[in-house]
Amino acid sequence: ILAAIALTGWAVWPAWRQYRSVQDLHEPTLDSMTRLQAAERLAQIGPGAIGDLIDLLHDEKSEVRGLAATALGRMGPKAAPALQELLEMVSDSSLNVRKDVLSSLASIAPHDQSVLSALLYATSDTDTSVRRLAINKLSAIRPPEIPTLIAALDNHDPEVRTQMLQVLQDLGPEASDAVPSIIALTLEEDETVRMNASQALTAIGTAALPTLMQKLAEGTPDERTKVAFA
Repeated sequence: ILAAIALTGWAVWPAWRQYRSVQDLHEPTLDSMTRLQAAERLAQIGPGAIGDLIDLLHDEKSEVRGLAATALGRMGPKAAPALQELLEMVSDSSLNVRKDVLSSLASIAPHDQSVLSALLYATSDTDTSVRRLAINKLSAIRPPEIPTLIAALDNHDPEVRTQMLQVLQDLGPEASDAVPSIIALTLEEDETVRMNASQALTAIGTAALPTLMQKLAEGTPDERTKVAFA
């Protein structure tokens, strides 16, 4: 290839650069920084490198899989052809790869329903750092995907429910569609969840009043008391 460059000039340089970057990622003797630089070069090449990066997503080394996912994420929407392969990796055995994949999905197609489902799924990951990353990615989507945020309020983990309530609180009146689900959480046993549900309702403001009044009229005495204090 070097001889070809010498004979043809720089016309074949991009192809050589791409080839060399892929080889560097595969090379087990290279350090992490060199591999990272190789992934960055592939990201800079853009769509022409997507095929190679998809192949690297299946590498046996978790570091290579993660770097490939990150490089695709750096391309943003241009990496849409790799979306399906990335979606299949949300349950990767490596927690670092799972985080790299979630970040990339959120960069490539944040409003895609399959991506939203993947992020929602990740809020139940066995690792706390993965769950938090998924919540952060969901909360950063603009305009916000309120139905997905509401669905996350059903998470089995009180910490996740609390964090999602804080996200909805920050959205204020924009989260008015979440009022029925938030009111339901004012009846929770977990005190932190109840407190954050109340704060979210306060932030939403007058948009929450009709549903609150209905709950006060229809609920049991105990429910009416809890909702009233919300």
